[in-house]
Amino acid sequence: ITHPNPRAIAADIASWFYDRPFSAMASVGITGTNGKTTTASLLLQLWQMQHREVGMIGTLGTTIGADFYPGTFTTPEGTELQAIAASMRERSLTHAVMEVSSHALSQKRMLGSHFDLVAFTNLTQDHLDFHGTMENYFSAKSLLFTQEYANRGFINTDDAWGKKLYQSAEIPVEKIAREDHKADWHYSSIHQVTGGYEVAIRGTGGVLIEGRIPLVGAHNLDNVLMAVALGVASGLDHLAIGRDLERLVGAPGRLEQVSVGQNFLALVDFAHTPDAVTRVLSAVRESTSGRV
Repeated sequence: ITHPNPRAIAADIASWFYDRPFSAMASVGITGTNGKTTTASLLLQLWQMQHREVGMIGTLGTTIGADFYPGTFTTPEGTELQAIAASMRERSLTHAVMEVSSHALSQKRMLGSHFDLVAFTNLTQDHLDFHGTMENYFSAKSLLFTQEYANRGFINTDDAWGKKLYQSAEIPVEKIAREDHKADWHYSSIHQVTGGYEVAIRGTGGVLIEGRIPLVGAHNLDNVLMAVALGVASGLDHLAIGRDLERLVGAPGRLEQVSVGQNFLALVDFAHTPDAVTRVLSAVRESTSGRV
């Protein structure tokens, strides 16, 4: 087969070649500027705690069951992506989550991938060297919320771009919001405690989940809320989630604590956008009375 733009068809051909592997699993795709990695990691942990056979593809690399493989892109090239998903299916994984970058959507690396659930975390300034404008960047992310890629979506409507996506999405979508009690998923109470928060989460169908989140920073409240909504939507028991919340850990390099006997708190974070740096600094500021 010859084609003037092989990348435009390679992913779809690979999906056909491997017999549409994403369709054989409960699959979740997460997009947004910040929070993709942490949200995917939290969802993976919730699945693992309820004994699902799980995999993850993203910035940190690829997890297939108990095995981990380092990666180079947030979202692999289309042919590699379908091969990874096929490996997951061959090893009888039941659930898979992946980070979906705007580059991958624009470059047609995602063709042939179809998810049960997709999520949008937020949109802030990033990758304008590639997309040119925020509108183009938003348009690329929006592609994931079409019938070509997904059945159902979850959108953080605390974010202004999220509100816009909620109005324009092609597929059925649910609202995620920290304090908007009209949203499908929201916190009915948040109490800051040492090293985290005591929370009550309200979800669709009258779901109530109460527990302790051992993560700091308002952005992590958003990440946990999204992971919980995706967990319930993918078949997890919501009462068990409430018990499991306190066992969650952050993703590597995301406000990751470093302890070598020093008399101060040290954290490592991979923040690389203006919004992410602001979120990190405000998160650590609210959890210390000393100097940052």
